[in-house]
Amino acid sequence: MLVLRYNGSVYQPNLSKIITARHSHGSPKFPNVGNDAKLDECFSISARKSRLLNSLSEETVMRRFARFAAGCFLAVGFTVGVSVLGTPPTGNVLRARANIAGEPGSGISGKVTFTQAPADSHSPVTTVEIVAHVEGLTPGLHGMHIHEIGECANTIRPDGSTFVFGATGGHFDPGPSGNSAADANHPFHMGDIPNLEVNAAGVGHLRYTTSRITLSPGPLSVFDANNSAVIVHLNTDNGGPGVAGTSGGPRIACGVIEVEN
Repeated sequence: MLVLRYNGSVYQPNLSKIITARHSHGSPKFPNVGNDAKLDECFSISARKSRLLNSLSEETVMRRFARFAAGCFLAVGFTVGVSVLGTPPTGNVLRARANIAGEPGSGISGKVTFTQAPADSHSPVTTVEIVAHVEGLTPGLHGMHIHEIGECANTIRPDGSTFVFGATGGHFDPGPSGNSAADANHPFHMGDIPNLEVNAAGVGHLRYTTSRITLSPGPLSVFDANNSAVIVHLNTDNGGPGVAGTSGGPRIACGVIEVEN
């Protein structure tokens, strides 16, 4: 016996009539079967509710799946992007340094470090970071350059005067079109770098990244046949070509660039 409750009423449907009527007429409603009409109405409401709930359930699932898929796509894309763009360069970091010293009794001392980053697969340009710390200088801007010969000895000019740190030669400027004359091709030498800025305490600092030189072998390497040196000048480098002394004037400190292990 099947007992159903509907809207507070209790009734017993005649299942045989329902089955017979449905097979005979294919109609979803049975107006002539008494309480069975209530049963059919109940079935119709339940079916509509079920279809609605199923529809909402499918839509909700699809929305959630779409959000999930989009989130996965973004996560994968972000991960791939970071893995590609954020991939650290491979290879060894190269380092060098120059111990800076003035003439005896000058009180000038310091160091300049060079760090060449490993090769980056996304850029063919090799860069070298230059960091300088020099003490005992007069406040202001002082020209500082990489010179073409790794030797800090004085030389004698044709007129018999002493050329302090003259053995370093001109500015580092290799290549078939290079011109190491301090003022002639300035500031386009490969060894031209910004001024050293010295504070009131006489301490100079510089941090600069350049692609004009390399520590590794090649046409721009500071470790060529005669190596290279760093020169600090008495005056400011004005950055203008063709004017005598514009690159900083007298040389007051020097340091040979050496490989740092």
